[in-house]
Amino acid sequence: MACAILIIVGSGSAHAQPPKCDSTIYQCGCTIGTPGTYELANELDASQGLTVKNGCIDIEGQNIKLNAAYPIVGPGDDGGCGCMHDPTGAGGPSVNCPSVKVKLASPSGVGIHVLPSAQNVTVYNSAPICGWNYAVESEGSKVYFSTGMRDGVISLNNVGVLLNNATDNDVWDVSSQDNGTGFQIAGGSGNTITGNFAAFNSQYGFWLDGSQGNTVSGNEAERNTLAGYYLGCSAKGDFHPLIPCTITTTTGNTVTSNDSHANNYGIALERESIYNQIESNTVSDSFKVDMVDGNGNCIYNTYLDNTYTTKNLPCIQ
Repeated sequence: MACAILIIVGSGSAHAQPPKCDSTIYQCGCTIGTPGTYELANELDASQGLTVKNGCIDIEGQNIKLNAAYPIVGPGDDGGCGCMHDPTGAGGPSVNCPSVKVKLASPSGVGIHVLPSAQNVTVYNSAPICGWNYAVESEGSKVYFSTGMRDGVISLNNVGVLLNNATDNDVWDVSSQDNGTGFQIAGGSGNTITGNFAAFNSQYGFWLDGSQGNTVSGNEAERNTLAGYYLGCSAKGDFHPLIPCTITTTTGNTVTSNDSHANNYGIALERESIYNQIESNTVSDSFKVDMVDGNGNCIYNTYLDNTYTTKNLPCIQ
């Protein structure tokens, strides 16, 4: 009897530990936890295996730098990884691109997942990340992410870059195209999204979703289906919903010196998205309205020196 009990207890206590990434990473399915510099040796693919959190690469430690110079391909890729539209032309895809419109909720998993325990992490990605639920998801603090714009295009994901209750993250010089949403900040605070490009996303270019005290500046949003820049909780682009954000308000954010061109709405603020600063943005050729605020007046948000043609409130300036 005693022996049988010991065997059962011993078996239950043995939990498989997730594989740790070596400094040179050859395949998906490992976790970075030790300080240092890491790099990819080749293209990574979800078929090689994923982490226990359903990621290609998880990062859980501190003082880590990851250089990803090869594509990271998820289960939702249809062969169009790396394809992007011409950002300066008529809006058509580049040569040899297959159909590149992602269907929302079709991809799964996370390409690069920065876990809540991570801090002081730098990720530089100079190759495509495609076919994931989230190409890059950060839940950590003091995380810095860049792709080198045109070379490291993020596409065919539900969300290109998701800051999920993250704090003090910086995202810059990233091209996020043909996703559901290009960039999303959900919860968290103190994040900066600067100098990025979001185009042809079927939902939003840039989405501040129940988040506070963030700065979105110097970005470009072009031909995103619902809105170039959206502050609020509605996944459908409704700026005056019957049930606004009630758990965490989208408040205290700064949206400044951005460009918006040929989106459905240029800049849209949902009702009860309040005390935000909307300043020095240029909005043009929106299919519906350039600038809209669902609060019914401008006493809750500050508008200053914006350039636009159409608006829903006389007080927007």
